[in-house]
Amino acid sequence: MERIGRITNSKGFVWIILTVPLLWLIYAWQTEVLFYGEVIHISGEFSARLLILTMAITPCRLMLPAAAWPRWLLRRRRYIGVAVFAYALLHTLVYLDRKQTLDLILEEGADFSMWTGWLAFGIFLVLAMTSNDRMVQILMQGWKNLHRWVYLAAALTFIHWILVAFDFVPGLVHLLVLLGFELIRVWKKKQMRRDKKNIRRLSDCHNVTDLRALAKRNLPWPIFNYLDGGADDELSLSRNSDAFNDYELLPTQLSDVSRIDIKTTVLGQEIEWPVFLAPTGASRLFHHESEAAVIKAAHKFGTIYSLSTLATTSIEDVAAISAGPKMYQVYIFKDRAITRDFVERCKQQNYKALCLTVDTPVAGNRERDLITGFGVPPKINFRSAMSYARHFPWTVRALLNPQFDMVNVTSSPSASKEIGDGVMEYINSQFDRSINWKDVEWLASLWDGPLVIKGLQTAEDAKKAVDAGATAVMLSNHGGRQLETSPAPVDCIAPVADAVGDKLEIICDGGIRRGTHVLKALSLGATACSIGRGYLFGLAAGGQRGVEHALGLLRSEVERGMALVGCKSVQELSGRYVQRRR
Repeated sequence: MERIGRITNSKGFVWIILTVPLLWLIYAWQTEVLFYGEVIHISGEFSARLLILTMAITPCRLMLPAAAWPRWLLRRRRYIGVAVFAYALLHTLVYLDRKQTLDLILEEGADFSMWTGWLAFGIFLVLAMTSNDRMVQILMQGWKNLHRWVYLAAALTFIHWILVAFDFVPGLVHLLVLLGFELIRVWKKKQMRRDKKNIRRLSDCHNVTDLRALAKRNLPWPIFNYLDGGADDELSLSRNSDAFNDYELLPTQLSDVSRIDIKTTVLGQEIEWPVFLAPTGASRLFHHESEAAVIKAAHKFGTIYSLSTLATTSIEDVAAISAGPKMYQVYIFKDRAITRDFVERCKQQNYKALCLTVDTPVAGNRERDLITGFGVPPKINFRSAMSYARHFPWTVRALLNPQFDMVNVTSSPSASKEIGDGVMEYINSQFDRSINWKDVEWLASLWDGPLVIKGLQTAEDAKKAVDAGATAVMLSNHGGRQLETSPAPVDCIAPVADAVGDKLEIICDGGIRRGTHVLKALSLGATACSIGRGYLFGLAAGGQRGVEHALGLLRSEVERGMALVGCKSVQELSGRYVQRRR
C-alpha cells in the first residue's frame, strides 16, 4: 500500500491518468492506418500495441519517483526496458506482412525517417527507463545534447506518419505532446537542481528538517502550511529555532562517558529521556493513523504523551491505546461545566497531569491559512484544488473517512446540548478572554495532580503560577502562531529559573529540532523539553513509523551530544556547559 501511495502521490501519476488513455487511442488508431489492420494477426497486433504503449508511458516514467519502483525492479529496469522494446519490435515484425510493410516504406521513400524513428524510440525508451541512473550520466557526459537528437528523430517519424498515413491533424497532436514532455523534462531537471536533497522516503531522512521536507511532499498545500505556518511575518516562528544558535555548548574533556544516563523525572513521572510530546490539535489532518500513532510511539520511547482538547481522538480512546503516562491539555471555557467534565474524565482514565493553555484569548493572525483557504469550511482555490488532486491518497482517505470532529468537546454532555451544526464556531465562542489567576486556582482545586501552565514567558507570570497552585510551566509562544515578535522559549529559561528556583518545573516548548537544542535548554535550567512540530513532521512523513523515526533521531542526538559534551547524566547539566555567544 505504501508503494501504491508513493506512486499515486507523485505528479507523474496525474500525468499518466490524463495522457496515457489519450495516447493509447491516438496510437491505436494510427497503428490500424499505418500497418493496415487487415494484415496484422492477433498476436502481432498485441505486440505492436505493446510497443506503442511502452512508447506512450515512458515519457511519464521521467516524472515518476524511483521510490515507486520495487527494489528488485529498480536495479534491473534498464535491462527490462530494452528487453520489452526488443521483444515488441521483433514480434511485431514477425507477425506483420513484412513484404507489404517494406513496400510501403520503400514506395513512399521515407525509409530514413521511419527507421530513424524506430531507433529514436529505442534510445528514448532506454533513457526514460534509466532516468537519474549512472548509465544516463555516462551518456550525457560524452554527448550532453543526445536527448535533443532523440526527440528530433522521433519528430521525423511523426512527420513521416503525417505525410504517408493520414492527414496532418493527429500528427500535429503527437508533436505537441512530444514538446510538452520535453518542457516537463526540462522543468523537472531544474527542480531537481534546486532540491539538492531528494527526500522521498523515511530512510532518506536524517534529521527533523528532512522529515519536514518529506511531510511537505506528502501533504496537500493547505494542510502543510497549516502545520508549518506561524503568525504575521513568522518572525517568532523562525526565531524559536534560530535562538538556540545564540548559545554554545562548553565540553569538558577527559570525562568518563562510558555510560550515559538520559533518564529524568518530570510531572511526577520518570521518563526514558528528557523530551516528551506536546499537545497538538487535529493530528488526523496530517496522517490517517492520527493520535493513535503518536501515543504508541511515545509509549515505545518511554515518554509522556499530551492529548489536546482539539484532538480527533477522545480521552477514553487514548487511554485504551496505551498505559503509558499521559497529560491532558485543557482550556477554561466560558461554560465551566465543560472544563469540569474534562477534569473528571481525565481522573477516571488515570491521566498523570493536566496542562492549561493560557496564550489563546484570541487566535493569532495566521496569514498562510488565509492564502491557502484553510479553515472550517475550507475555501478552495485553484492551487489548493490542484494540490488536493495531486495528493490522491490523502484526499481519498479524507473523503472516505472525514472523522475530523473535536470529539472531546462533542462528547461532553454540557457541550453536546448547544453545539448544533458548527463545532468550531461553538469552540471559538467558548474561549474566554476574562480568565485570570483566580480561574487557575479554581482549576488547581479540581485537579489533585501536577498542573502545568502552558504559554507563560516572563518571570513575573511564573511567580504568579506558583502562587496559583501550578507545579510546572511550559515556556511557549504557541509555536510562533500567536503573538508575533514574542521571545523564543529558550531565551526565557534562565530568567524564569532564577525567579522561581525549584518551586516550578520548567519545560522548554518550541523550536526543538536537534539534540543539542535539548542539551542547551537543560543546561540553562529547564527540567525537560517538549516537541510539537518535531513529531508532527514525522507523523505526516510516515504515520507511526515516521513519529518513531523522529523520536529515534532526536534521542540518538541527545545521547551523542551528552558524550561529546562530557556529561554522563542529564541531572548534571548546568550553566557550566553553556554560554551565550559573544
